[in-house]
Amino acid sequence: MIEISSDTACLLYVGALVLLLLGVWIHYAHKAKKREIVKLTTVHVTCEYCSHPYLIEAYTPFHRCPHCHCLNKNQVDHTQHR
Repeated sequence: MIEISSDTACLLYVGALVLLLLGVWIHYAHKAKKREIVKLTTVHVTCEYCSHPYLIEAYTPFHRCPHCHCLNKNQVDHTQHR
């Protein structure tokens, strides 16, 4: 059997632990880079019938008001989206 001192054993243990944590960190950092961020563009509109303000996705031609459930036509200037 290989004889090592307690100092060397502690150093090997701490080194292995640091390498393991570094590997986990690199794995999750690489995984986060690959994740694609989908950014939805929303616009603020007001219902034509009940004047309730709400948000919709931009470029949807028709949408329903969450308050009165009436169908509204999208007449929003798409240059002012958030």
